[in-house]
Amino acid sequence: MERKKILKGAAYQQESCADYIVRLFSADDYQVQKLRFDDEGTAGTLVQVKNTSSGFWSTAKRWTGLEVCAMLKLVQQGDDLELSVEAGKWLDKAALAAFGMFVAVGGLAITSAIGAVKQKKLLDKVFIDALGFFSGAK
Repeated sequence: MERKKILKGAAYQQESCADYIVRLFSADDYQVQKLRFDDEGTAGTLVQVKNTSSGFWSTAKRWTGLEVCAMLKLVQQGDDLELSVEAGKWLDKAALAAFGMFVAVGGLAITSAIGAVKQKKLLDKVFIDALGFFSGAK
């Protein structure tokens, strides 16, 4: 699933969408942070969403690959808004999965695969919820 969309005439809603995602995921006990950026005159907002827990479960998530991070990127393009969602640590998990499959370390391959599935679900959820903001489903 491609997680990128150009929304015509929606540039003025950039901050409102970012704030909506921050509130939505904060309410579900995710760690969320919002950052503004200006890349060579292109204004944007980055919202980072991370599943959090503490103690034993935090350590277990790191070892099993269940600690996931999604980044919502909102970039103003004139009057339009480019919305995209990208993985935070996807390459690390993919490398671990490949290592597990080729070296026959079954446990690592399984936990890495679980982490990859969890991350895909989070990425999809962030993308769908951000699009929902613009469709009035908030």
